[in-house]
Amino acid sequence: MYEVTSQIDETKKQGLTKNGYRYIAREYLMGIIHFILLLVFSLNVLWVNAWVYFIMGISYQTVNLVVLYKLSPQLLNERGKVFHEKTKTYDKVFAFLFLMLIIILPIVVGIDAQVRLPFMPFNFLMLQFLSFELCIWLMIIGIIIFLSAVWFGTWAMVENTNFTALVRVQDDKEKQICTTGPYKMVRHPGYLAEIISSIGYVLILGTWWAFIPIAGIIALFIVRTALEDRTLREELPGYKEYAKKTRYRLIPFIW
Repeated sequence: MYEVTSQIDETKKQGLTKNGYRYIAREYLMGIIHFILLLVFSLNVLWVNAWVYFIMGISYQTVNLVVLYKLSPQLLNERGKVFHEKTKTYDKVFAFLFLMLIIILPIVVGIDAQVRLPFMPFNFLMLQFLSFELCIWLMIIGIIIFLSAVWFGTWAMVENTNFTALVRVQDDKEKQICTTGPYKMVRHPGYLAEIISSIGYVLILGTWWAFIPIAGIIALFIVRTALEDRTLREELPGYKEYAKKTRYRLIPFIW
């Protein structure tokens, strides 16, 4: 996500366009729909785990949007566009599969909560294997993991002013590879943040069943990383040299 960045300060002076407002509305709407699906399929409006995740998610989204609006409103405008003229076919497939998994995820988790431990405010589905105290600690660890991951993702967005939602080497802007901040560690820090936050999601919601759709989401990001990295090597001047300095695509010291 996406190592091409423009350093033109003028973009920071531009306000939000229709696309920017669309992106903000879409992000909030997706969070609300996800939360509603969790409650509906769990048949439990008092499910504390779901409320904790929702409040954290909305709070993060608000902070993230405010930071980006202050530092790079043009990025919000770009992310509001669904597809670009040069969007790769594999990225369109990724977007479709990712959306399907994001819809399936709260349904699976909610049903698991409703079937196994109905009518309990604290639905720790891991209780069948672990003690309640340990489940509480796992939830706390999940919160720490989630917050650390979204902070890392926001850092990547702030450093890379062209952190668009879909893969595209832009010819209409000054091209410069982002090599600062988290891009010194891995070439695709945004994807790493998504993967880490998904692990936090599992621990916060307290269900093993979430690992099934989460595993699919992680697999999608790994495949997308490989395909995007190949695209950037082929189409972005200087990216090969950058890849030699920042050796790891997604996971430090591994890949």
